[in-house]
Amino acid sequence: MARKAGVPVVSTFHVQAEHLLHNVGVRSPTLVNWTYRFFLRTTYNRSDAVLCPSAFAERELRRYGLRVPSAVISNGVPPEYRPLPREECERFEGRFTILSVGRLAREKRHDLLIEAIRKSRHEGRIQLVILGDGPQKARLEELGKVLTHAPVFRWLKPHELIRYYGGADLCVHAADVEVECMSVLEAMACGLPCVIARSPLSATSQFALSEDFLFEAGSREELTARIDRWIDDPAGLERAREGYREAAQRYRVEASVDKLVDLCRQVIAGRRPVKP
Repeated sequence: MARKAGVPVVSTFHVQAEHLLHNVGVRSPTLVNWTYRFFLRTTYNRSDAVLCPSAFAERELRRYGLRVPSAVISNGVPPEYRPLPREECERFEGRFTILSVGRLAREKRHDLLIEAIRKSRHEGRIQLVILGDGPQKARLEELGKVLTHAPVFRWLKPHELIRYYGGADLCVHAADVEVECMSVLEAMACGLPCVIARSPLSATSQFALSEDFLFEAGSREELTARIDRWIDDPAGLERAREGYREAAQRYRVEASVDKLVDLCRQVIAGRRPVKP
């Protein structure tokens, strides 16, 4: 319909094939390949340009056969995500608070995080807070019963997350699959250090301040080691807060909007002539 009207089309790539398949327990490379080919045939290669939220996302589409122009533009983090005064934050006094934000789905690996905490030397003083909802909630609540302090599960509106980012000691993102990850960007903007899974199917490791904030995806042992390492170094963790906050400034939503407007102008300028 857009073609017939002479209107150019810009598509956005925000859902990986692995998101769809892993969420229902399917890990077939053949089906992943088929799904990407379907995306490309029906949408992306029929568009005038494709917007990708990360360089990783762009590489994935190119790897599976993207032929049209593309641009890397972050979703961008809004200005309201910022450090708050201590008294405005949601805190669990006397406990080391680990925060995880996102949909409760298989590929987010909250189960791995629970197991990593269970094996921590500091397990008895850790409070896990999981913000989000999804099909894995009942299973995760059951798994969390093994911890001294049962995980806190809450679903909140976006603006309500800020006081939890401000009150936590560490954010952990253990997902296997991710095209960017807004929750990590939001945490960074609030000055919350993030431990992130290094996965070949995720872009999120690009945000890690150093190797000490990365672990191999799926490795319970490495995640436990990272958690213990930062609990043992509160001064280093406090210094990392400023580093993460400064790094988030590169992903301001205002900059993303400017880039998106420029992309749309380029596409409009180069649109194909309309047939009578």
